[in-house]
Amino acid sequence: MVGWLKPRAPFSFAHALAFLRRFPPTEGERPIVGDAVLGAMRVQGRTLGFRVEAAGSVEAPSLRCALVADDLRPAEVETALVRIGGWLGIEDDLGPFYALTRHDSPFAAVVRELYGYHQVRFFTPFENTCWAILGQRTPIGAARRAKRGLMRRYGGSYVLGGIACMAFPEPDDLARATLAELGEIVGSERKAERLLAIARAFAEAEPAFLRSAPTEQLAAWLTSLPGIGPWSTAFILLRGFGRADAPLPLGTTETFDRELLQAARSVYGDDLTPARLAEIAEQYGQWWGYWGHYLRSR
Repeated sequence: MVGWLKPRAPFSFAHALAFLRRFPPTEGERPIVGDAVLGAMRVQGRTLGFRVEAAGSVEAPSLRCALVADDLRPAEVETALVRIGGWLGIEDDLGPFYALTRHDSPFAAVVRELYGYHQVRFFTPFENTCWAILGQRTPIGAARRAKRGLMRRYGGSYVLGGIACMAFPEPDDLARATLAELGEIVGSERKAERLLAIARAFAEAEPAFLRSAPTEQLAAWLTSLPGIGPWSTAFILLRGFGRADAPLPLGTTETFDRELLQAARSVYGDDLTPARLAEIAEQYGQWWGYWGHYLRSR
């Protein structure tokens, strides 16, 4: 079945594909074939395959979404299209963000380079939250192996054009797991306990709350989850829920501060100080999350 999505212009699918090619947490999970991306997702307890490709231009964008499964139901199609759209950030209005760059000539050059790039998120906020746990004090390769173990056991796969694409489980899928099963897959009893608690919390949360709660309330809810601290909360708000107004987690981890400063110095100059970096971020107000993401996406 083919569905169509109409992103808010400007929208560059080419930039989205470029980001997906180099995003370490999902490397190899949603293959790019030519000018299309393939993938699988869990929807209401079933695994669906999908193929997304551009069918318009940057200023008049359109996405063709082919959904594949036996006897697709209308509710599944609607959910699948909403998730694909959220994953690619199609509803983000870049106009106010771009307007702020008129007074920031160094960053305006970044916008020209990435013009039309809508932030590509984790496929779901739940996937992002689980990744935040899997990646704690763990080499990225090991975290990826643990994630793929969860996908194989609880998400399933769909073969598209001879390519097997794995789906990340929905909260209900993981909430039914046992601690012993999860511990064996992720190699840590503590992480297994946190993943199970997080799966149950997402499964019990009202969809309307997760979709439309004010960012501060959503942040408080995330912080109440085991293992989710200030940095993870900001990370999930921006990269899982697409909340551009989520505060940049400056000062929460040395690694993030160092990486953002390094990315910013390539734009603003080698003499950029951490204090000046924070000042520039403040100038972007509710768009500082997008500003930080653009800096690190070049």
